[in-house]
Amino acid sequence: MAQNINPLFSETYSFNLAFAINICVENTFGDFEFDNQKGVITFNVRLDSKIRTIKYKIDVTKEDYTIYVSCPIVVPIDDVARKSVMTEFICRVNEQINQGRFVLDCDTGAIGFRCFVDCGDSIPPSEVISRSLNAPLDMFKKYADSIVDVIFKKNADPKKIIEDNGKTLLDDLLGGFNGKYSDDITGALSSLNMAVNSDMTKLNRDRDKNRKNDDPEKDKNE
Repeated sequence: MAQNINPLFSETYSFNLAFAINICVENTFGDFEFDNQKGVITFNVRLDSKIRTIKYKIDVTKEDYTIYVSCPIVVPIDDVARKSVMTEFICRVNEQINQGRFVLDCDTGAIGFRCFVDCGDSIPPSEVISRSLNAPLDMFKKYADSIVDVIFKKNADPKKIIEDNGKTLLDDLLGGFNGKYSDDITGALSSLNMAVNSDMTKLNRDRDKNRKNDDPEKDKNE
């Protein structure tokens, strides 16, 4: 699929950059479509969440590329209160994101994730391209259910939804695989805590001993 790029159509975008991105997309996500004339890559990704599918659109230019990932649900454009709640939610979430950001189109109600990569005159390593491709996917995996809750729950509180989302992720980690490893994880954490406490006790004992050795007069007075 990546070999179908025609350099004759690459006047508006970098042929080498588009080729490098196509290779990473193919290796990471599989099938995709590429517009030779516009330098645009598109494909869909399925999620195991309340949002079932997200759509990637990657716009390649001469020195950069922009990844925009959209989801099929939208905020009702005539619901001012709901748009306000979603705006607050996105602002709060974006404060926690280092690469890219969630965006809300206030005219259409569309929700998406945008990531811009400035390449200059060079082609980024495949690891850099892969990280930029996975950033939107990771964020939708993390916040897809919360986005749905903000849209459809009555009197939704963005701050509480984000806090609950964090608790849910932790619960999934400790009780993952239907609780198969939860006892093992709890036991491991308990053992680690005991080991740390034991080391701290020994460290304090050694420190007190060294202090006495350094100050024999104090030791005699005691």
